[in-house]
Amino acid sequence: MIIKMQAEEFKEEKLILVNFDGHQNEETGVTHHGGYVRIEQDTDSFYVVIINSQGDVVSETEIPFNFVEAEL
Repeated sequence: MIIKMQAEEFKEEKLILVNFDGHQNEETGVTHHGGYVRIEQDTDSFYVVIINSQGDVVSETEIPFNFVEAEL
């Protein structure tokens, strides 16, 4: 089985979904679902939620923004 990630961005909701799907080979479509990761931006932090293939929340984390100056 080949595992592929596919990201979908929903700019209006400040949300990204990353699906993990299994394919029998390079030519076949999705044959197995592995769950997904949901990343959502809030005003001062972002939330990362991991959902398994059964639809259960495995992990939920709030990460506050902590920006440091970038050297260009």
